[in-house]
Amino acid sequence: GKKSSTFSLAANPFLLSPSTKRTLLMIENQVEMLRAATSNLTWDRDQHQFVFDPFFVLAIDREHLLAQTLQKISAASHVELRKSLKIVFKGEDAVDAGGVLKEFM
Repeated sequence: GKKSSTFSLAANPFLLSPSTKRTLLMIENQVEMLRAATSNLTWDRDQHQFVFDPFFVLAIDREHLLAQTLQKISAASHVELRKSLKIVFKGEDAVDAGGVLKEFM
């Protein structure tokens, strides 16, 4: 068969260490999350600033955690699913600074 003239790291996985591959995947994920977060960027004339939502917010009841999570994820667009995840438990005042997300996971 015909050989490709372009170089691909995927075709040569032995060139990078596992930790380097992990780092590259994390960077790629962060770039994609930023791209998704800014995809709906708008200008607020009153505030004189750009407005965007960097999070995919899951607002759910603890009693229906699994069912509501699956429903909201299946209804979300692929762009929303690339954003950073933020969990809100309905009826609770906790702000998700990481603890609520860890509890959810």
